[in-house]
Amino acid sequence: MKDLFEYHSYHSFLDDFLSAKKAEKEWFSLRYFADKIGVDQGNLVRVFQGKRHLSTPAVERLVSYLDFDGRRADYFKALVLFNKAKTDSKARLFFERMMLLAAPEARILEPQQFEFYRKWQHTAIYNLMDCYEFRSDYESLARQLDPIITPSQAKESIELLTRLGLVQQRPDGRVVQTHNMITSGEEWRSYAVHTFQENTLKLALHSLEHHPRALRDFSTLTMSIAGKDLEKIRELAREFRKSVLKVVQESNPADCVYHLNMQLFPMSKTKGVKS
Repeated sequence: MKDLFEYHSYHSFLDDFLSAKKAEKEWFSLRYFADKIGVDQGNLVRVFQGKRHLSTPAVERLVSYLDFDGRRADYFKALVLFNKAKTDSKARLFFERMMLLAAPEARILEPQQFEFYRKWQHTAIYNLMDCYEFRSDYESLARQLDPIITPSQAKESIELLTRLGLVQQRPDGRVVQTHNMITSGEEWRSYAVHTFQENTLKLALHSLEHHPRALRDFSTLTMSIAGKDLEKIRELAREFRKSVLKVVQESNPADCVYHLNMQLFPMSKTKGVKS
């Protein structure tokens, strides 16, 4: 089974743990496991099914039974709290803690994605490297963004992008992109991406208040639809994004950075839509 630090669902971890134990020891069973951690077998079945969560005392007993200590114990407890979180703010808090505790060998994709999307200026500066000649002048770089950031924030972004291998310094001193386009894909459940989207909504409000209409395009559409048609609209949105990306790829040379937000959300209780 995978290492603990690679899990973002403790239900999946428990499921893999049980399967591994059964393969190792034929006599190992869910009933035996439930007895060892002091949980009713019926309740534990529902935990495995993701229908309920372990109580705090049960988590402590489980950590002891698994012989977790130090960082592993803290990670598992944070993992449970992350999965139990009822608000996005709490979920992001525990997700951050998980990333700090994760073993270095497991920090391949998710932590990098988290760091890249955690602050809006990272993506802005990444794209700016395609059209702005940056050569270590962080004060000037900071002034290129709108809203303006501090030179230390600009330096933080360049250092992160360099560390992630997204930009590199050429022999002439200019920092340029190593990839001309990146995407988070369609998996929008990542709390890293959630944080990024939250920040871009704030930037949209800033633009609405500070940029003239000639530099922006804001439109809204309120509509009533059949729930079965929601996926058709989402597919249209995906196709539109692909069309925009094609224009972006052919836009050469680029001379500015823009951000495109697209939102589709319910304004009434949904009936024919699967949540």
